[in-house]
Amino acid sequence: MEPVSIPELTGGLIDCVAQLIRITEEILHFITQQQQVPRLEQNNRVEQVEADVAPPDKPSLPDLANFSDLESILSLRDD
Repeated sequence: MEPVSIPELTGGLIDCVAQLIRITEEILHFITQQQQVPRLEQNNRVEQVEADVAPPDKPSLPDLANFSDLESILSLRDD
């Protein structure tokens, strides 16, 4: 085996480390993408469950766009 100079060994080591860093970045990118997909699916399921929930027994607040004057908005409701 031929003797190799220290600069050549150092250069080879630096190249190996750089390649390992690139591989690590690609793996992290892949993992991040895989984690985002289930989160989106989970969010869609939560929204669907919220939409399927039955409305409460109490009447909801009146739609303010249907009132023509401030007095009718501020009047107390007879419950």
